[in-house]
Amino acid sequence: MVLPFDRTHRFFDYRVALFLNIVPIFILGLTSELYSGPGQEFFNDYFGDFLYQSFLILVIIFIFPELSPAKFVGCVSTEILNW
Repeated sequence: MVLPFDRTHRFFDYRVALFLNIVPIFILGLTSELYSGPGQEFFNDYFGDFLYQSFLILVIIFIFPELSPAKFVGCVSTEILNW
């Protein structure tokens, strides 16, 4: 049996690409909350929320790589619109 984080696993490259996207989004999300300057309200509220949602979507897809990103985003956006 091949472990999920083994180089020979079929989702290994996919997970590496996701991880390389998760790290900068996480860092930008933290810095957007600490930003104080022109447009502070926008960065602290709206841009930070966008980064937070992007981070959560990428983390869930990282954990469940067989999940189609389009289907997952469609389900999440449908739930948000119904909220």
